[in-house]
Amino acid sequence: MNQLFINRNCPVCDSTSCLENDFVNPQYDASENYELAKERFIGFSEENVFFKYSRCKCGFLYTKKYFSPNELVNLYGSMPDNVHSGDYESEKRTKIYYLDFIIDYLPKNAKIIEIGADNGAFALEVLNKRPDIEFTFIEPNLEMHSELKKISSSIYTDIFDINNIEKKFDFAIGIHVFDHIVNISETILKISNLLKDDGKIFGVVHDESSTLASILGKRWPAFCLQHPQLYNQNSIDFFLNNFKLKKIFIKPTKNFFPILYLIGHGLRVILKKKNNLKGGWQLPLYLGNFCFLYSKS
Repeated sequence: MNQLFINRNCPVCDSTSCLENDFVNPQYDASENYELAKERFIGFSEENVFFKYSRCKCGFLYTKKYFSPNELVNLYGSMPDNVHSGDYESEKRTKIYYLDFIIDYLPKNAKIIEIGADNGAFALEVLNKRPDIEFTFIEPNLEMHSELKKISSSIYTDIFDINNIEKKFDFAIGIHVFDHIVNISETILKISNLLKDDGKIFGVVHDESSTLASILGKRWPAFCLQHPQLYNQNSIDFFLNNFKLKKIFIKPTKNFFPILYLIGHGLRVILKKKNNLKGGWQLPLYLGNFCFLYSKS
């Protein structure tokens, strides 16, 4: 019988000890109701359905229980793309904004491995400005592979399928991906081994110490079934330093959203009013997310 859940130690320090008064309890604990968790896995739920988050004594916030790797293959294997707002123009503007953080760091003829490439939207924006760049994609969602094949023939469902001997990548990129990966320590080590000696890793993650997270509490949308851990600027730095990765920058980011979607999302999250509002003017908002760039050298 397939194991549905696993128990986890802290991904950073491997400890099982957590602070007694620093945790986030869901309204509905996913570990106690698998069918509800499976039903609510895609997107953001109006209900508080997630695994309890605990803070390790090292400062890292993570779930001590989570879906098993085999079960995640089933959950991620067939999903729509990750454009939650339904507005692709807003998503495009956000991707271009992310690209501006790293465009000057990309060497000529750079080879990039993008983890969690989704529908390839970010890669297309990179190639619009830098057609000399070559992409390799990691994307567990098989539904996205037909789109990715239009950009690159080098597509994997798992980063561990790539041979370590091929130390060929100048950049590794993961946009809202590192919050999702259960075996995050093993994955960062694998990425480091695949990078050239001066290779760099760029990511965008949610900030669990943000003002918005403090205001919304358990209603904060990033407390969800797809996130086995969440970061803040100190914990990401502590974590990546363990792999001898050197910080170049950590910076806050903004996202572009159509105004009607934001109103609708607020009604769903705060007032639990179901709706399908979309469209309207695009607004740039700082939602507590941040990006980071680290180097091996």
